[in-house]
Amino acid sequence: MEIKIKDFEDIGDEKLIGFSVIRDDDMVFAIDRKVPLADGKSDEDYIDEAYKANGRNGKTAKQEIEGFETWESTPLPNIGREESEPEEEKVISANIGKVWNVDNKKLSAKVEALENA
Repeated sequence: MEIKIKDFEDIGDEKLIGFSVIRDDDMVFAIDRKVPLADGKSDEDYIDEAYKANGRNGKTAKQEIEGFETWESTPLPNIGREESEPEEEKVISANIGKVWNVDNKKLSAKVEALENA
């Protein structure tokens, strides 16, 4: 299983961190958490805090990701999507797409770095 950062941006006085979790069977789970902005925090500090933060359902992102790891999927029918309005262009964080290693709390641009951790 691989955890990538899909969102990393400031929204008001909070930082939004989005995780994209990819299982070995290519199933994908996306989860977001917001954490308060604070001086002196590193990107890894924010990501670790978001990973441990409770959502509206009372579960941490970590708990939900662990649940997804063992969740049995049921294929859904191919449902068409309506076209939406184009979104305003955003500044993309350098952390988007990086892999989050939950054990050593480090970001990595390559999957191989996790195998050698």
